[in-house]
Amino acid sequence: MGLEVQTIRDASLQPERTELSWRRTAFSMLIPAFLTLRSWFHYGEWPYAVAGLLLISCALLVLLDQRYKNQLYVSFSVVASSLVLGLLFIFRLFIGV
Repeated sequence: MGLEVQTIRDASLQPERTELSWRRTAFSMLIPAFLTLRSWFHYGEWPYAVAGLLLISCALLVLLDQRYKNQLYVSFSVVASSLVLGLLFIFRLFIGV
């Protein structure tokens, strides 16, 4: 004899806006991560490395979670090669080897 609750899902652009906001959050986490890694290369203090690696790992977790929610299937080789190229670019940028 209770009332039935109907859940009305928003079929408009709300899911897309939510996805874009999570992506924006993840990419904005990468900026301080790279700055802390740059400070680690400059000063050699280990807390900078820990903070930078934590920020990068959290950002990657957010991006991977969004990927799995949308079921975007990208091969592991594409992801691994892009990460390697990104890391090489960062080392080249900050170390200047």
